[in-house]
Amino acid sequence: MNQRVNIRKSAKENRAVRRVLFTGKQCQLDLMSLEARQEMGGDACPEVDRIFVVVHGKAEALVGGKLVSLARHEALFVGAGTTHKLRNVGDEAVKLYAVQARPDARAREVRVPHADP
Repeated sequence: MNQRVNIRKSAKENRAVRRVLFTGKQCQLDLMSLEARQEMGGDACPEVDRIFVVVHGKAEALVGGKLVSLARHEALFVGAGTTHKLRNVGDEAVKLYAVQARPDARAREVRVPHADP
């Protein structure tokens, strides 16, 4: 399977919290979008290494109990089994993409934000 995508353009246009672009046997590519002050995560995947790359906006990541600031064009590696949470700290949507070293979601999955009660 060989597929090509303009990752920067795709990430900026994405409005879903998580959109799976590609799923292979050994890795997966996701797009992510978090609105102002929105967060996601708080879990640890025991067998999945992740790399998050910020395309637009500012975020914070709580990784293994340490707070890390992320800005445009910065990447964060999260090793398998490490608890992590991402949060948008800006006033506009933060756009990211993530590469998982093992697929952990269904191929072509799209998650949209939950409506506030």
